[in-house]
Amino acid sequence: MNTKKTIYLIAWLLWLSSIIFFILALYYPILYSEILLGLSIEQIYFFDSIDFFFEEREYGLGIILLLFSFVFPILKYIIIGLKLSRLIPFQNTLFNIILEQLSKWAMLDVFVIALLIINMKFTSLLVNTKLNTGTNYFATSIILMILCSALLPYFKDKKSSN
Repeated sequence: MNTKKTIYLIAWLLWLSSIIFFILALYYPILYSEILLGLSIEQIYFFDSIDFFFEEREYGLGIILLLFSFVFPILKYIIIGLKLSRLIPFQNTLFNIILEQLSKWAMLDVFVIALLIINMKFTSLLVNTKLNTGTNYFATSIILMILCSALLPYFKDKKSSN
Protein backbone atom coordinates (compact mmCIF):
# COMPACT_ATOMS: atom_id res chain seq x y z
CA MET A 1 0.00 0.00 0.00
CA ASN A 2 1.50 3.35 -0.97
CA THR A 3 1.83 6.32 1.37
CA LYS A 4 -0.99 8.41 -0.12
CA LYS A 5 -3.46 5.54 0.10
CA THR A 6 -2.41 4.93 3.70
CA ILE A 7 -2.89 8.60 4.58
CA TYR A 8 -6.25 8.55 2.80
CA LEU A 9 -7.35 5.50 4.82
CA ILE A 10 -6.17 7.13 8.05
CA ALA A 11 -8.11 10.31 7.19
CA TRP A 12 -11.29 8.25 6.65
CA LEU A 13 -10.77 6.40 9.95
CA LEU A 14 -10.18 9.66 11.83
CA TRP A 15 -13.28 11.21 10.26
CA LEU A 16 -15.51 8.23 11.08
CA SER A 17 -14.09 7.91 14.61
CA SER A 18 -14.65 11.62 15.20
CA ILE A 19 -18.29 11.30 14.14
CA ILE A 20 -18.80 8.34 16.47
CA PHE A 21 -17.29 10.25 19.41
CA PHE A 22 -19.39 13.31 18.54
CA ILE A 23 -22.58 11.22 18.64
CA LEU A 24 -21.48 9.66 21.93
CA ALA A 25 -20.87 13.17 23.32
CA LEU A 26 -24.46 14.08 22.51
CA TYR A 27 -25.77 10.85 24.04
CA TYR A 28 -23.81 10.83 27.32
CA PRO A 29 -23.93 13.54 30.03
CA ILE A 30 -21.34 16.28 29.74
CA LEU A 31 -21.52 17.42 33.37
CA TYR A 32 -22.19 15.91 36.76
CA SER A 33 -23.69 18.32 39.29
CA GLU A 34 -24.04 17.62 42.98
CA ILE A 35 -25.93 20.05 45.22
CA LEU A 36 -25.79 20.13 49.03
CA LEU A 37 -23.25 17.32 49.42
CA GLY A 38 -25.16 14.78 47.36
CA LEU A 39 -28.75 15.60 48.31
CA SER A 40 -29.46 16.48 44.69
CA ILE A 41 -27.48 14.88 41.88
CA GLU A 42 -28.00 15.87 38.27
CA GLN A 43 -26.53 14.61 35.02
CA ILE A 44 -26.41 17.41 32.45
CA TYR A 45 -26.52 16.56 28.76
CA PHE A 46 -25.41 18.75 25.86
CA PHE A 47 -28.91 19.84 24.85
CA ASP A 48 -29.83 20.40 28.51
CA SER A 49 -27.12 23.04 28.64
CA ILE A 50 -28.60 24.80 25.62
CA ASP A 51 -32.05 24.65 27.23
CA PHE A 52 -30.53 26.04 30.44
CA PHE A 53 -29.27 29.16 28.69
CA PHE A 54 -32.55 29.75 26.89
CA GLU A 55 -34.55 29.24 30.10
CA GLU A 56 -32.29 31.76 31.84
CA ARG A 57 -32.88 34.14 28.91
CA GLU A 58 -29.21 34.01 27.98
CA TYR A 59 -30.11 33.70 24.31
CA GLY A 60 -26.70 34.82 23.06
CA LEU A 61 -24.87 32.09 24.97
CA GLY A 62 -27.48 29.51 23.96
CA ILE A 63 -27.12 30.39 20.29
CA ILE A 64 -23.31 30.43 20.51
CA LEU A 65 -23.30 27.01 22.16
CA LEU A 66 -25.73 25.61 19.59
CA LEU A 67 -23.88 27.04 16.59
CA PHE A 68 -20.27 26.40 17.57
CA SER A 69 -20.72 23.06 19.33
CA PHE A 70 -23.39 21.47 17.15
CA VAL A 71 -24.20 23.17 13.83
CA PHE A 72 -20.66 24.14 12.75
CA PRO A 73 -19.11 20.74 13.60
CA ILE A 74 -21.84 19.02 11.58
CA LEU A 75 -21.10 21.33 8.63
CA LYS A 76 -17.42 20.50 9.00
CA TYR A 77 -18.19 16.76 9.03
CA ILE A 78 -20.25 17.15 5.86
CA ILE A 79 -17.59 19.16 4.00
CA ILE A 80 -14.75 16.83 4.99
CA GLY A 81 -16.90 13.79 4.15
CA LEU A 82 -17.63 15.23 0.71
CA LYS A 83 -13.93 15.89 0.15
CA LEU A 84 -12.89 12.41 1.30
CA SER A 85 -15.54 10.78 -0.88
CA ARG A 86 -14.35 12.99 -3.76
CA LEU A 87 -17.80 14.44 -4.39
CA ILE A 88 -16.16 17.86 -4.24
CA PRO A 89 -12.55 18.38 -5.31
CA PHE A 90 -9.91 18.96 -2.65
CA GLN A 91 -8.91 22.16 -4.46
CA ASN A 92 -12.41 23.68 -4.26
CA THR A 93 -11.64 27.16 -2.94
CA LEU A 94 -15.11 27.93 -1.56
CA PHE A 95 -15.23 24.78 0.56
CA ASN A 96 -11.62 25.29 1.67
CA ILE A 97 -12.48 28.81 2.86
CA ILE A 98 -15.57 27.53 4.71
CA LEU A 99 -13.58 24.70 6.27
CA GLU A 100 -10.80 27.08 7.31
CA GLN A 101 -13.29 29.47 8.93
CA LEU A 102 -15.01 26.61 10.79
CA SER A 103 -11.64 25.30 11.99
CA LYS A 104 -10.67 28.68 13.44
CA TRP A 105 -13.55 28.39 15.90
CA ALA A 106 -12.91 24.77 16.93
CA MET A 107 -11.82 25.69 20.46
CA LEU A 108 -14.77 27.98 21.13
CA ASP A 109 -16.87 24.98 22.15
CA VAL A 110 -14.29 24.13 24.84
CA PHE A 111 -14.53 27.71 26.06
CA VAL A 112 -18.34 27.48 26.17
CA ILE A 113 -18.17 24.31 28.27
CA ALA A 114 -15.82 26.12 30.65
CA LEU A 115 -18.31 29.00 30.85
CA LEU A 116 -21.08 26.55 31.63
CA ILE A 117 -19.08 25.05 34.51
CA ILE A 118 -18.21 28.49 35.89
CA ASN A 119 -21.84 29.59 35.59
CA MET A 120 -23.06 26.56 37.51
CA LYS A 121 -20.42 26.93 40.22
CA PHE A 122 -21.44 30.53 40.85
CA THR A 123 -25.11 29.59 41.14
CA SER A 124 -24.50 28.30 44.66
CA LEU A 125 -21.55 27.88 46.97
CA LEU A 126 -22.73 24.34 47.73
CA VAL A 127 -22.64 23.11 44.13
CA ASN A 128 -20.02 20.63 43.00
CA THR A 129 -19.77 20.33 39.21
CA LYS A 130 -17.50 17.88 37.41
CA LEU A 131 -16.92 17.05 33.78
CA ASN A 132 -18.57 13.80 32.76
CA THR A 133 -18.13 11.17 30.05
CA GLY A 134 -19.78 13.22 27.30
CA THR A 135 -17.18 15.96 27.70
CA ASN A 136 -14.38 13.44 27.17
CA TYR A 137 -16.10 12.13 24.06
CA PHE A 138 -16.61 15.68 22.80
CA ALA A 139 -12.94 16.57 23.34
CA THR A 140 -11.88 13.35 21.60
CA SER A 141 -14.10 14.13 18.61
CA ILE A 142 -12.53 17.60 18.33
CA ILE A 143 -8.98 16.21 18.45
CA LEU A 144 -9.75 13.53 15.86
CA MET A 145 -11.36 16.10 13.55
CA ILE A 146 -8.32 18.39 13.86
CA LEU A 147 -6.05 15.46 12.93
CA CYS A 148 -8.29 14.54 10.00
CA SER A 149 -8.31 18.15 8.77
CA ALA A 150 -4.53 18.24 8.99
CA LEU A 151 -4.33 15.36 6.50
CA LEU A 152 -6.51 17.03 3.84
CA PRO A 153 -3.67 19.03 2.22
CA TYR A 154 -2.06 15.72 1.17
CA PHE A 155 -4.89 15.16 -1.30
CA LYS A 156 -4.73 18.42 -3.26
CA ASP A 157 -3.33 17.17 -6.54
CA LYS A 158 -5.30 14.92 -8.89
CA LYS A 159 -2.66 12.19 -8.74
CA SER A 160 -3.54 11.60 -5.08
CA SER A 161 -6.96 10.23 -6.01
CA ASN A 162 -5.44 6.84 -6.90
